[in-house]
Amino acid sequence: MTRVTAYSQLLVKFGIERSYLLSRARLRDLAFCKSLEEFVSQLMDSPYMYLVKDIQHPTATRLQQLFKKEFVRVCKKIIDFSPRHIKSFIESYL
Repeated sequence: MTRVTAYSQLLVKFGIERSYLLSRARLRDLAFCKSLEEFVSQLMDSPYMYLVKDIQHPTATRLQQLFKKEFVRVCKKIIDFSPRHIKSFIESYL
């Protein structure tokens, strides 16, 4: 596999992950939530629904754990799809 092919596959994966990002408007709405229940409720129609759908009584600590776990999952996915010769650089960076 050429470097161009390897990088093009990685760029496609980045593009897919980028599509899960929330818009500025959605982030603003989340920032103005008055409670964690409202925060979770607003995430129910987002790509992050699968993270919060089973939370009955949200706490800041629990939400932080879930989002950290998701961040680690995405980082590992990026590393897994990275060309071999740049994996160590990406691992150090992330």
